[in-house]
Amino acid sequence: MADFKGGYAPMHKSLLLVSCLILFSCQETTMSRIGARVDIFPVVEVHRWEVVQQDEMVGVLRLLRVQKPNFNEEFYQVQRPDGQICGEIDLRGRGWRSEPFKKEMVFIGMGSMEENLAKLLEVGGKVTTQAWSDKATAEASMRTEGRRQATHAAPAKPEPASGTDAKKPEADAPESSKDGR
Repeated sequence: MADFKGGYAPMHKSLLLVSCLILFSCQETTMSRIGARVDIFPVVEVHRWEVVQQDEMVGVLRLLRVQKPNFNEEFYQVQRPDGQICGEIDLRGRGWRSEPFKKEMVFIGMGSMEENLAKLLEVGGKVTTQAWSDKATAEASMRTEGRRQATHAAPAKPEPASGTDAKKPEADAPESSKDGR
């Protein structure tokens, strides 16, 4: 061992240097939950009304109930006839508007049901509510189905009814298309 020059000092220095680098490069990581805990509860529709202005349906008012274990929370949801959600009204008459790309709803004020409905549906004048009818269900489903078909499928060409002349549609064509120009 006397032959070995330098001894153990250089090896101890390098081990000390490596251990210091490892010690200082370690970071303590803590985990924390982001945001509040969100519980999911069933929501049921209690009642539905048509929102009408001058005998035309301009929206739908739905009374919804959130079924929580200790109590049930109720609120009104306002929709356009095609099903787009406009906002909510609580049982105290406070209204909130749903706005695209915003996390939270925007408070629009506190007023009567009719005032809040007119604000949320963006219609001028007086609106009233009336009982939901089978006619309203059919109209709403036709509007929704029509919108879906218009955005997802090409319009179908009408076919002539049986027993009619195939040349008849040409008679209704514009003048420029009759002579082939």
